[in-house]
Amino acid sequence: MGGDVRRPHHSPNASEWRQIVDSAVDTAIITTDVHGRVTSWSQGAKAILGWSEEEMLDRTLERLFPDESGAGALEREVGDARSIGRGGGVDGWRVRKDGSHIWATGEMTPIRDDAGEVVGFTKVLRDRSSQRAAEEALLEERRALEILNRAGSALAIETDLHKLVQIVTDAGVDLTGAQFGAFFYNVLDDAGESYMLYTLSGAPAEAFAKFPMPRNTEVFAPTFKGEGIVRSDDITQDPR
Repeated sequence: MGGDVRRPHHSPNASEWRQIVDSAVDTAIITTDVHGRVTSWSQGAKAILGWSEEEMLDRTLERLFPDESGAGALEREVGDARSIGRGGGVDGWRVRKDGSHIWATGEMTPIRDDAGEVVGFTKVLRDRSSQRAAEEALLEERRALEILNRAGSALAIETDLHKLVQIVTDAGVDLTGAQFGAFFYNVLDDAGESYMLYTLSGAPAEAFAKFPMPRNTEVFAPTFKGEGIVRSDDITQDPR
């Protein structure tokens, strides 16, 4: 005699459920009460954000936001989760225990009891820092290729030497993200070696009107001696 064999439905108990949640080590799974205070903090949350569960229990998630808008952002997430069933879902910066920042995406959904009343919320957050870095690197590569292609096309049809050097100077500033760039031309005259400003990009020529002899300064000497390129994130703070 044939027939369906039905197995009793098994609902995981608290211990089994915690093991399931903690197995997602690359995802932060957090639960809160109706006021947004943490009631559970997964191993993934500890791995991604740095705080242990003991440090976060009964605390709100405001500290995860990088500025003073934390309370408002959390309130909006909770409000949306309660009213439309889903809050957050927008990529943004989050703060780790050590003060470092990660680029993360997360959403908050309500936890309901058998009567359908909201008794808490679940927050799921994923670290997207590596993906963001890869996306930014790809965008930067595309930007660099566009600059090089544009400069190459201009150089191919330009015959004026000064304009050619200006094109290269402009492209160098665009590629490096520098505030400005300049090309100095070494000139030999009766008085000895001198220099003149040949092209300038990103700043008015007047800015260099009273500029001292750059080869006589330690910061510019390597370039004028042909020893290498000079780079400085903030020239005003450079000890040279």
